[in-house]
Amino acid sequence: IIENGFVDLLALELSYRYSDYSTGNSTDTYKIIGEFAPVDWMRFRGGYNRAVRAPNILNLFAPNRVALFQGSDPCAGATPTFTMAQCNNLGVPDARYGSIAASPAAQYNQFIGGNENLTPEKADTYTVGVVIEPDMVIPGLVMAVDYYNIQIENAISTIGAQTIINQCGQTGDAPLCGFVNRNPGSLTLWTPGSSVTNTTRNIGGVDTSGVDISASYNRTIGAGRLNLSFNGSWLDSYFFDTGVPTLDTDGAFECAGYHGNSCGTPLPEWRHQMRLGYTFDSGFGASIRWRHFGAVDWDQRSTDTDLGTGEDASIGDIGDQNYFDLTLSYDLDPVMLRFGVNNIFDKEPPIIASGFGGSNGNTYVETYDPVGRRIFMSATLQF
Repeated sequence: IIENGFVDLLALELSYRYSDYSTGNSTDTYKIIGEFAPVDWMRFRGGYNRAVRAPNILNLFAPNRVALFQGSDPCAGATPTFTMAQCNNLGVPDARYGSIAASPAAQYNQFIGGNENLTPEKADTYTVGVVIEPDMVIPGLVMAVDYYNIQIENAISTIGAQTIINQCGQTGDAPLCGFVNRNPGSLTLWTPGSSVTNTTRNIGGVDTSGVDISASYNRTIGAGRLNLSFNGSWLDSYFFDTGVPTLDTDGAFECAGYHGNSCGTPLPEWRHQMRLGYTFDSGFGASIRWRHFGAVDWDQRSTDTDLGTGEDASIGDIGDQNYFDLTLSYDLDPVMLRFGVNNIFDKEPPIIASGFGGSNGNTYVETYDPVGRRIFMSATLQF
């Protein structure tokens, strides 16, 4: 580290770790991070990091069993979504095309479970950014912009039952089509004797990139202090590769801006949080927070790859979601009292029709607010 020399700051951090696992695998992890500040109000930063994740007990030894998944059979119904040739790939003969029953609950069978032959996944993360604190021009303002690119190889995951169905029909890939097992009599995928094999595997991985933006402003104004903060993230790309190297299968699709049975949890291209607060010298404070999630489309109509059909707007699409929270505080040193209301306007989560995705209750509880308006109170003793 060099400080206050020919530059304001020059720092370099190096690290390395070797790991040996009882499963017979060994890994190397390492990183290099640097910071350079030519002047005290501007700092550049960047780094490279190699990370690994070894398979856990569930990945390796979860019981193999038949379970349900929300999705669709594109060869079911009187007017199938897939062509006759595509349905041939999925085990439907010409004579049965247009006569296979769809699941009334949009639930189909998949064969899931662990895999003792898994190997560790690897991730390479590249970041570069700049931090600016223009105190001479705008005291109290701090801004930062960081670009990231993360590449995960040999990812420990599942291909996805719906993805297997879609890619088998569209490409005729023999290994993937071998995972689709229709009921011998009805040729359905939801009655006993049918399933899509979707056990845990080492798949191609993920290649994602984007830009994180943050800014904060703190300044004494009048009889108190103003606080403003902003954190936003632009997702440029989220390329999900479901190809399995050991099976010589291909399959990759863009998930930025999509959600559904293949892409999973919504990945909006833009999301942010913004908070505006003011604290009086007397100890009373108030702040309001704005949480924004950009719109996402149903992944089965993506035109970026062969993932979907490229259809127009779908009932599976989700529009912008905005939530507003209010917090009041009072500093009774050494006790801090807080009272607040989250989701002031009692906005309901987006409801997703059956078969269009969702993790619980026909929505994504891990992304959107499933509870509605709620009140909280707390007291914190500060030492």
